[in-house]
Amino acid sequence: MAELVLLLFALLALALDTPTTSLFFVFLAIGTSVWKQRRLREQVARLVDANTKQNDALHRELVELRRQVGAITETTRPAEPAAEVHEPAATPHAVVEKPVVPVAAVVKEPEPAPPGIEPIKPPVVPSVPRVAPVEAKPVTPAAPTAPPKPAAPIAPTPPAVPAQPPVAKPPETPKPVPPPSARPEVPPIPSVLPPLPAAQIPQTPSVLPPPTAGAPPSSAARLAAPGPIAPLRVSAPRPSAQQRMKSVFALEETLGTNWLNKLGVIILVLGVALFGIYELGELGPLGKVGLSYVAALALLVGGIFLEKRERYRLLGRTGIGGGWALLFFTTYALSHVQAMRVMDSETTDLILMLIVAIAMVVHTLRYNSQFVTGLSFLLAFTTVSLSHDDVYSLSAGAVLALGLVSIVVKRGWFELEIFGILSSYLNHLYWLYRLLGPEGAQGHAFPQYHASTALLLFYWLTFRVSYVVRKIKSPFDERVSTVAALLNTLLLLGVMKFQSVRPELAFVALLVIGGAEFIFGQLPITKRRRPAFVILSVLGAVLMVAAVPFHYSGNNVSLLWLIGAELFLAAGIILSEVVFRRLGLLTGLLVGGHLAGIDFVQLMRLRNASEELALASGVVFALCAVVFYLNAVVAGWRWKQFFSDSPDSQLLTLHSYVGGFAAVSAAWALCSGDWT
Repeated sequence: MAELVLLLFALLALALDTPTTSLFFVFLAIGTSVWKQRRLREQVARLVDANTKQNDALHRELVELRRQVGAITETTRPAEPAAEVHEPAATPHAVVEKPVVPVAAVVKEPEPAPPGIEPIKPPVVPSVPRVAPVEAKPVTPAAPTAPPKPAAPIAPTPPAVPAQPPVAKPPETPKPVPPPSARPEVPPIPSVLPPLPAAQIPQTPSVLPPPTAGAPPSSAARLAAPGPIAPLRVSAPRPSAQQRMKSVFALEETLGTNWLNKLGVIILVLGVALFGIYELGELGPLGKVGLSYVAALALLVGGIFLEKRERYRLLGRTGIGGGWALLFFTTYALSHVQAMRVMDSETTDLILMLIVAIAMVVHTLRYNSQFVTGLSFLLAFTTVSLSHDDVYSLSAGAVLALGLVSIVVKRGWFELEIFGILSSYLNHLYWLYRLLGPEGAQGHAFPQYHASTALLLFYWLTFRVSYVVRKIKSPFDERVSTVAALLNTLLLLGVMKFQSVRPELAFVALLVIGGAEFIFGQLPITKRRRPAFVILSVLGAVLMVAAVPFHYSGNNVSLLWLIGAELFLAAGIILSEVVFRRLGLLTGLLVGGHLAGIDFVQLMRLRNASEELALASGVVFALCAVVFYLNAVVAGWRWKQFFSDSPDSQLLTLHSYVGGFAAVSAAWALCSGDWT
């Protein structure tokens, strides 16, 4: 919090006209922020090291625990008895079985005899006369196999590596088997453990291949392989030290590593710009320009150097944005700021600004960071707005608008375009406010009117072309683009209304702009995007329809708000976006407040003075009544799925009340005497 206190002292010193003290507090705040940031990073590094050592120790304990559990499982697990092969009494003892496929449970073969020693042969049992067996259907053997061998206990699967199957010995080459009649009888080998009842034998799924149709199941096929032992459950990892630090010092870290860096660079850039405009008179224009260029290059070069380091990347990018902004402002001030003017050619200065803007666009695109680019243009627009001598000084805003649009189209940063639209029009409005006062032109001509109008139309055309040619990749991008498209037209109409010299020609402007918007909506490139086609078509149609009542209403501001309300409402219905619909409904209530608080009061004053026809007020109230009733009745019935929930249904009901009030007021304005 010490940085904020120092910044407050800096602002207080600046307000008291002590720039040196203010600059001292600014640099002291920046130094304190850097020192605290470094201390926080060291603490985080120590905690990360301790957490890494603790995780390594836990990992070693876990590996040792798994090894011990595997050893205990191997020693304590009882061996399962071999499954007995039951043969029918009337059939010979020869059993035909399929070759055994190696599985997870491996049946161990008896060890072969050492070389040079003759293997022990089973004793020959003299043949005993038997009763002839009952004749049965012959069974075709699948393949000659060796006689059944005693099954060994099934080895348990090691729990440490459950995914790897045990390696089985390669099957030996089968020896020629004599026919069943010549085979000697082999006495059965008794099992070591008593057999378990069938109900107690665990039923595990077998992984052996299914027996061939018609062949009796082999003894190996009847052995069920035990399922793998479930792996040990490991508890969820605990949060890392960095995460704990973020939860504990979230506010301090955000202030120290993010916001204070940005705030410090912004204050530094604005301070240098203000000192160049108002202070440091003893240096002269050339000294101010040189000092400003030195500060800009220091920020830019220092930011490039710090950006290459991971620890100071955020601070470096902030410096890059501030450096480019200050560099652009200094170039702009060469001819357009009286206290820093060192050249008289505005054309040369415009070319230099274009060069700096192109370099700024190319360099900031290298980092692919919307923050760096946005900060550069934000500070550039802000510093340029600090000093406007004439309308031609606004050419810097046109250059910045072109650079911003090129970045938006290339990178798809459509949120950045909204900021550019607001900056361009509000910057122009601020210049008009300083020139004309808070009431605007009010029908009084001023010398810069035509140049100002041309510049406003240039803004509108630049951002409209950007909206048409862009490529949309997601619904969110389309919604952001819709907001930009509506803001572009509404801000153009609002600023032109503020500087209106001949109100009777307002309907011509509405007709021309509406027709242009409608034509843009019919272009083949626009029709590829259904929302863009609908938005521009509806926007153009609304402007052309509103041109006639706008002419007869005396250039009333209520109709401008009404146009904006209907455009947002239509966009919300077309795009199924609740935010746009509620913006339109709330703007409609704003129109109702203007009708009741301003227009109706003027009508009452007029009626107290005379009973003459009030055409302008009557047209405004009548048009609002029709529009609000259409919203409440037609839109509420046609798209009831959008207006059935709260608060949309209540807002639509309020629209009907505003429509009723506007209808009564229109009757009072358009009827005089006994007709009322």
